[in-house]
Amino acid sequence: MNRYTNNIRKKVLIIGMNSNPGGLERYIMNLFSGINKENYIVDFLSQESANSIAYEEEIKQQGGNIVKAIKRDGHFFRHYYELAQVYRNKYDVIYYNTLDLANIDFLLLAKILNKNAVKILHAHNSQGASKGLRHILMRIHQKFIRKISDRRYACSKLAGDWMFVGNDYEIVNNAIDLNRFSFNLFMKKSMVKKLGLDGKIVWGTVGRLAEQKNPLFLVEIMKYAHEINPDIIFLHIGNGELRDEMWIKIKSYHLENNYLLLGEKKNVEDYYQVMEKFIFPSIFEGFAYATLEAQAMGIQTIITDGNNLTKEVDVHAGCMTYIALEKGAKEWANEIIRIPAIPDNRRCEYVKYVKKAGFDLNDNRALF
Repeated sequence: MNRYTNNIRKKVLIIGMNSNPGGLERYIMNLFSGINKENYIVDFLSQESANSIAYEEEIKQQGGNIVKAIKRDGHFFRHYYELAQVYRNKYDVIYYNTLDLANIDFLLLAKILNKNAVKILHAHNSQGASKGLRHILMRIHQKFIRKISDRRYACSKLAGDWMFVGNDYEIVNNAIDLNRFSFNLFMKKSMVKKLGLDGKIVWGTVGRLAEQKNPLFLVEIMKYAHEINPDIIFLHIGNGELRDEMWIKIKSYHLENNYLLLGEKKNVEDYYQVMEKFIFPSIFEGFAYATLEAQAMGIQTIITDGNNLTKEVDVHAGCMTYIALEKGAKEWANEIIRIPAIPDNRRCEYVKYVKKAGFDLNDNRALF
């Protein structure tokens, strides 16, 4: 009999959610939504003192719990005290999702205070800091991977090889809910009306306004695209530290009415409905989660061609185009314009390619 409840239910702590509903957060939320709540009690660690974590209300509505431990930055002793209090819950599974190994304290402390918990380390990136303290810490911590984790997962081979360097790991597909990410003509018409996009050609992306995602390059692409066709509108969903710099560049190119910074959106699927082209010029990615969503929605998807991005996300539906960053923004704009949009009467067919490739959330097993 489980010591926590009257049923046999595993108690799970999920670490890795922050306030920004990005690809990592959507993956975790999809995973949580798909598990049988009769088998699990799930807590989410929040380090947000002022903000909620992404999808906090949905988590609570689905029976999840929020536990708090303040971020270590500027609160060293309080951070460890509060984290120790969280670990007093004696979890069966501690599931740590991360972009790098600069901080392994969550698993180190769990090894001391939750010795019997299964400790899972899940890699979601293929590159990190190439110098400085984070890089040094990453290299040191990689030597302790086997000691701090019982299972190791990666979103792709590129991510696993980079983070786990010679240690065994399992690739876990970043599956999506195909009932949510499928084209709907009625919803498209509704969103076109809501956003005032009638007669416009809509491009877009979903991603943080951060250096890794290369958002300033997107503005450069739109500068050249707008010169060719002023009816092109770009929808950028996401937020981040480069927002002010992007806005300055947008204004300098007089694109205020054509490049729309929409901020964070929890209903990203509604915005996908209106997009003809999805542009993702990242510098590196462990798994370009948003491009999987775009393919499922039947959107022509243009992504960086390079060794730092895995092609495992390509479901071979014929709607993925690769362009090297070295070609420059003008050539990106020209090539994107030449790609024909997928007709609306065919867009609903693309979910079958995602399902066949093994990325249907309903077909993926629980990880705990």
